[in-house]
Amino acid sequence: MWVKCSGSKAGIKINDIFDVTFADRTVFIIGGEKRGISKDFLSNADEIVRIPYAKDFPHSLAAQTAATIAAYEIHRQRMQKNMREAGINDKR
Repeated sequence: MWVKCSGSKAGIKINDIFDVTFADRTVFIIGGEKRGISKDFLSNADEIVRIPYAKDFPHSLAAQTAATIAAYEIHRQRMQKNMREAGINDKR
């Protein structure tokens, strides 16, 4: 099982969510809008992930919005994997 956290803390290597491979068993932790994720979780995570958005966007995303985007990306990757394994070629 992999543990991945959303985050944007300075000094920590962070990967874009679209560049991360989500294994079949993944725990994805999303922090609250005010406090974020604790240092303990961040330091023990296998990977820190961020959702990229326009540079002129003035705020961070709401937690439920970030969770929706993460769930969609995890589902998209798993569907692509299942289609490849079934021999279905979908170039969407």
